[in-house]
Amino acid sequence: MMNHGQVTFKLLFIYIILLLALLSGCASPPPIDKTFVMPDKTFIMPEAKTYPEESRVLVAVPVIPVEIHSIK
Repeated sequence: MMNHGQVTFKLLFIYIILLLALLSGCASPPPIDKTFVMPDKTFIMPEAKTYPEESRVLVAVPVIPVEIHSIK
């Protein structure tokens, strides 16, 4: 037989699960940016822009230097 603490924990657990299910089920969808949505709700990716200095590199290195610290 379960004691009072186990029953309280189980009821609290069930209550939290039901509350999360209700909150997530009743939540509205996130707003959609109208710039990239066609009437049939198709996402259109904006065209990628590559600058001339980006396309003529010999070695790919990050613009911002990466600092590496060893953990001891």
